[in-house]
Amino acid sequence: MNRTSFLAILIIVALITPTFSVSGGTGVLKRNREMERAFFDGRPPADFRYYATGRENVPDAIIGLKPPWRQTARFWREIDPETQDLNRLIRSVMRIRDRDPYAFDIVSSDGEVIGVYWSTIYFARVDTRPEYEARVFKPREPTWE
Repeated sequence: MNRTSFLAILIIVALITPTFSVSGGTGVLKRNREMERAFFDGRPPADFRYYATGRENVPDAIIGLKPPWRQTARFWREIDPETQDLNRLIRSVMRIRDRDPYAFDIVSSDGEVIGVYWSTIYFARVDTRPEYEARVFKPREPTWE
């Protein structure tokens, strides 16, 4: 690579970087064994706003977000906190290859724990945006080829 090409790439990266930092960032999932125990015992955090994705009675995943955070990605439905649906759905999360579900902290791009993720599918993309918008995308199994 010659010096001119390298300089051009460096300028393009420098111009693009501020756009990404203003528009939000990529969060991560970090395993939380203590929260796992709470979910297995039927004691998820009470003050979170919960969402499920997947089939109505056998969800692929459940997330809980601390207020004022809210889920804005497609394919998730809010779980009514006034019903017993949350504990029923926690127990009926879809099993893949007989794996137990894991609990993960949902960590924003700023390093703040903003919620919890519960599933047997451990691969989900997380984006956080201004105004307390979280986008946890529908989880999928990776394809190993």
